[in-house]
Amino acid sequence: AADPPMMISDAEVALLHPAPGFRSSQRKAYAAENSRSLVVRIALEGKVFLFPGDIGEDAERDMQQSTRHLRCDLIKVPHHGSKSSSSAPFLSRTRPAIGVVTVGSRNRYHHPSPEVVDRYQAAGTQLFRTDLDGALFVTVEKGELIVRSWRTRMVQRIELGGRASWSRQEKQNWRALWLRARDA
Repeated sequence: AADPPMMISDAEVALLHPAPGFRSSQRKAYAAENSRSLVVRIALEGKVFLFPGDIGEDAERDMQQSTRHLRCDLIKVPHHGSKSSSSAPFLSRTRPAIGVVTVGSRNRYHHPSPEVVDRYQAAGTQLFRTDLDGALFVTVEKGELIVRSWRTRMVQRIELGGRASWSRQEKQNWRALWLRARDA
């Protein structure tokens, strides 16, 4: 984290954590290692993206004390939305408009934590989840962040049981195909 930001193409990339000498207060070895996750800040086309890995609250506190530039437009929610991360003070400093939770469907850890989801919603952050939305594509268009879900571009199997819904299902499939063609 002590290295200066670097330019990669048009993006400014800064490593924010771990700072030299950072010591996690976590007692369990795996939790301490999570708190040493690399935190990357990318500024591109007037927008800021924050990728905080699996950091916990101790790393969040350390960054709040040592890092001036935590404000971001999009955050990859730390530690898949674990209740040991995304503290209220950290959200207050980052103030993301969009949050992305990378998490598997029906994961054994039950991530994201309902408390974390509530904190992001209370902060006014629009939350996307890979378990519900599928893969996500994020672009900057005319100065705005656009998040597109792969799920909205997937053609669905039409259920033959209920003829009344065929037309609706077919319209959804045509829309998915149109979105895919438009974005290609």
